[in-house]
Amino acid sequence: MNDLFFLSFFSSVFFLLLTECHPSMTTFEINTGFVFTSPSDKLDNIFGLARLTDCLNYCRNNESCQAINFESGLCITFKTNALLKPASLSSSQYPVFTIYAQKLCIQGEHFKSSSFSFFLPAFIAHF
Repeated sequence: MNDLFFLSFFSSVFFLLLTECHPSMTTFEINTGFVFTSPSDKLDNIFGLARLTDCLNYCRNNESCQAINFESGLCITFKTNALLKPASLSSSQYPVFTIYAQKLCIQGEHFKSSSFSFFLPAFIAHF
């Protein structure tokens, strides 16, 4: 099986969704107002996280984690994502409070900074 599932090109920087990616090269595509529903692919429920960045860092450091839902302190991690299961992503009943994020790997010769962000068709953020 090919580890490369997603490839986009922007200013000589590649965004790759890989089965393996060093945490320092991991970023997330963040979508507010959406929820990912795939019970068979759920990894963990983490309660009491005050910040989205705590949830993202938890996923970043878990090689199996490919996506998260975050809502009011609850972080749910998944072993798959909306790129692989697009029918599992839907609008949230509570769009102001629900965040879906999927892990991406940044590869490229121009990526040197540990703090990097910009806009593409969807918001990409690296914390």
